[in-house]
Amino acid sequence: MTNYFIKIAKSTDELKIIAKCRIKAFPNSFSSKLGLRYVQKMLSYYITGNNFLIYLENNGECLGFVTGMVPDGDFLCSTREAIDMTYKDILKELVFKPWLLFHPVIISNFYLVGELIRNKISGAAGSESNHTLPLETPPEILNSVGLIDIAVAPDHQKNGYGSLLLKSFEEQCNLIGKKRMHLSVKPENIAAIKAYKKNNWKILAQTDKQITFFKNDT
Repeated sequence: MTNYFIKIAKSTDELKIIAKCRIKAFPNSFSSKLGLRYVQKMLSYYITGNNFLIYLENNGECLGFVTGMVPDGDFLCSTREAIDMTYKDILKELVFKPWLLFHPVIISNFYLVGELIRNKISGAAGSESNHTLPLETPPEILNSVGLIDIAVAPDHQKNGYGSLLLKSFEEQCNLIGKKRMHLSVKPENIAAIKAYKKNNWKILAQTDKQITFFKNDT
């Protein structure tokens, strides 16, 4: 196993090496296709406020990372907040890369494009509805920290770094006084699901598109 340091990202310089790691881990994702500049902007959300970004560093390289979205009040964190923060950057990149309008993520969520454009025209920074609890939100994940993104660079996988990042995420949540955690994963991501179960995360809900896990360290 490569020597590493566990760090909490604080600067834009750190975001650059973390963004490179994310693109390597998810080369075909919509955000990766938008480019390094966009991924850095997206990740910058996690070094603001109470949110956090933990990464493994070795000789200036990011081996893997995990992001935590910390709720401000009694609501459910989601990736929509990060999208709201970067919608202008998404639109800007789409102007120069219009072929990405045909990316599967855009095609399957085309309503988001219309919403982004309406926000751009109106000058809105985001929808206040993001701070409204969905109907019938499970009590297990109320006011819980959302694990939004976790990745290990391809060259460093199968070294136990995924479990290490999960443990670091849980430790940081406890450090800031948050005992409840949740995350979502696609059903076809068998390796990730196995890792979450191994680390005592429990399935809360499951559909053909998404599995929601939670953990409560109380």
